[in-house]
Amino acid sequence: DGHSYIASKIYNKDPDKLTAIERRTGKNVNFGFIFGAAEQKIDDTAGIPGLMSEVVRMFPSAHEFMRETKKMVRKDGYVFTPFGYKLQLPYAYGKPKEHAGVNYIVQGCEGDIVKNAMIMVSDYLKSDCIFKHCKIKPEEAYLTLQVHDELVFDFPQEKFEGQHIPALRQIVSLMEQAGEDIDMITPVDVEVTHTNWAETKSVSRNSIF
Repeated sequence: DGHSYIASKIYNKDPDKLTAIERRTGKNVNFGFIFGAAEQKIDDTAGIPGLMSEVVRMFPSAHEFMRETKKMVRKDGYVFTPFGYKLQLPYAYGKPKEHAGVNYIVQGCEGDIVKNAMIMVSDYLKSDCIFKHCKIKPEEAYLTLQVHDELVFDFPQEKFEGQHIPALRQIVSLMEQAGEDIDMITPVDVEVTHTNWAETKSVSRNSIF
């Protein structure tokens, strides 16, 4: 959890002892840092003078990435995602928007990872492998919805207890592989519900693998 991590550094607390407001502050600082908020804005967000300088010190490679991206935008007017997709930058006052380049790469990379994960998982759910793994027919389990970086699946409830684990293990592995293909660590959390999305409960990774 990157937002809890930065908040724990800001407030000098263990991540599991943060309040919801403190984590939200960490989230605002992260997005402000990545997407071009002014130094004063970031300092004011957390109420900590000099915070921007401290964030730059903690994440020098991120700061260098942002600096090089802005140079690329000024020179070319476009950027590439890690998967090689070209993204043209919007212009303001006759110049390409520099911080939009950072946004495009970060958000575009996430979109590419999720898209590739959806393709691989969809192929798996339509194959005979899922039946071999847990006796679920391809038409009985399907990808229902994408919400940002979350994927929602439907499984037959009468076969869900225990028997679904091999399929769930494969789905998690495929989703994580989508990030590993470009040397990124993208751990997947799993939640399950038998009723509605608002009542999901976390599933221990140890119970899957």
